[in-house]
Amino acid sequence: MAEARSSSRQLRAIRQLAERLKDGSTVQVGPNALSAERRALIQGRWVTAGLAGLSVVLWGWFAVQWSIAVNQVPPSDGGSFEPIVAEFAGPATALTVIAGGKNLWRWWAHWQARQTVWTVPCAGGPVWAPGLDPSYGNGIDPEEGDAPGCFCRSEAQRRDIDGEEEEWSADSIPASDYCPVHGIDAVNSLDHDTFRSLARAAWLWDKSSMLPSRETEPPEARTGLLAFAGHAFGGIPVQRTGNVMEAASPSVDPAQELETADAGVPQWAEPEFLPPHEHGVFDVVDLTPAGLPGIATRYRHGRAWHTP
Repeated sequence: MAEARSSSRQLRAIRQLAERLKDGSTVQVGPNALSAERRALIQGRWVTAGLAGLSVVLWGWFAVQWSIAVNQVPPSDGGSFEPIVAEFAGPATALTVIAGGKNLWRWWAHWQARQTVWTVPCAGGPVWAPGLDPSYGNGIDPEEGDAPGCFCRSEAQRRDIDGEEEEWSADSIPASDYCPVHGIDAVNSLDHDTFRSLARAAWLWDKSSMLPSRETEPPEARTGLLAFAGHAFGGIPVQRTGNVMEAASPSVDPAQELETADAGVPQWAEPEFLPPHEHGVFDVVDLTPAGLPGIATRYRHGRAWHTP
């Protein structure tokens, strides 16, 4: 009840904000996004059904024990009837009621928000989902690893002592600091115009530095959340292509609401997410001529860092 009360206030605020920000445009929702919605809602129902089934089994077991105890001759040792199973049946029933109530509220919140698709930035905000988090540096596409003179792939394989090479090779390859094509010297050898033209390439940047993103991405490149309802339903992360908002796959999970503790101490405020000491600065590149916010600071013994 306390969760429903706080969630209802949040949902009301979200609906009011959506009404103020509505621009009158409409989009078509793709089949993957609709399937992801159904999957997210059905998962909770299966949990409730499982708890209900467990509760029925436990109470049935208790009923059988009770029937046997009522109709049997008292044992000679004077033992008493102690239905321990009831200690589990009661909590299972309580959990079933709670899960059912939460599912009903989740369905109601989703129904209230299902007509709204939010356009969201790629970083920041009250929720997290794959595709909504910022991108970081120190990686190259697998096809770039085949460039003449590049040994990033072989270096990554040599360092891959845990046998996890398949996990990164399908997406990106760590850029070697000493690679003549993607190494630190290659980063610092680029003139400012060339660096700006390649500024979206991950291999230019330190692994803890966020990649620069355009201040005003075209609508076709925007990410979004379908049916965002706050704590009750985090919304399905979608990507816009023309007039269609589509999820990456039917099995994509809803976005998760960030806890206050997560926002209180930003991850990038930790030491490993801070750029090296200024004494190692090689030069500074202004990114605004390329339509990107901030500057790039290049270091003699490290990759570049982006400062918005």
